[in-house]
Amino acid sequence: MWKFYKAVILSAFKEVWTATEKVLTVTAVLSFLAILANRKFGEKLVTTWNGISPWWSVIPISLLVSWRLLKANYMQFVSVKAERDTTVTKLISENNQLKTQISGNRPFIAPRSYQRGGDARYGLTVTNSEYAGYDVHIPGVPIGNSGYTLHFDGIFSQLLHNEEAFFPTWLHGASGISGDGLFEVMRQSNVGLISLL
Repeated sequence: MWKFYKAVILSAFKEVWTATEKVLTVTAVLSFLAILANRKFGEKLVTTWNGISPWWSVIPISLLVSWRLLKANYMQFVSVKAERDTTVTKLISENNQLKTQISGNRPFIAPRSYQRGGDARYGLTVTNSEYAGYDVHIPGVPIGNSGYTLHFDGIFSQLLHNEEAFFPTWLHGASGISGDGLFEVMRQSNVGLISLL
């Protein structure tokens, strides 16, 4: 906060100094020209202020300083706001580019079916509808409160666009059960397919 108001005060002081210098210069030049043109008018111009207290000069000076201070404060505010708007625009642009890069280059692997495979083992078939995936595997999933965990065998080093993969399964718990026992364990534990996935 101090840095902000320090910049405002310095800016206001510079503007007051510049404005005062210009006013004094213009007044001096006009007075000099008036004295050259008419000596009596020049004397009157110089002596008119003799009866007025010098303290009255505080009022216009205070008004000038207040005006310049408010103007400097506003200019500082405009500068900070413009800098903020530029930064926000830049961040939004970078964020959108990052989202595009992330969403545009990721695989989208979804389950297709759970059934018996070619080797007579039950398992889950998945398909990739987006970009190629690498080192594709499925971590084990606990089956509710049954005490069993569904394990998926295999790691595919590469799964291309629209390619399918079959992961043989087995259940690990108090005893090992092959993948064909999954639905019975789910039924006994009252676990729905949605909650499993």
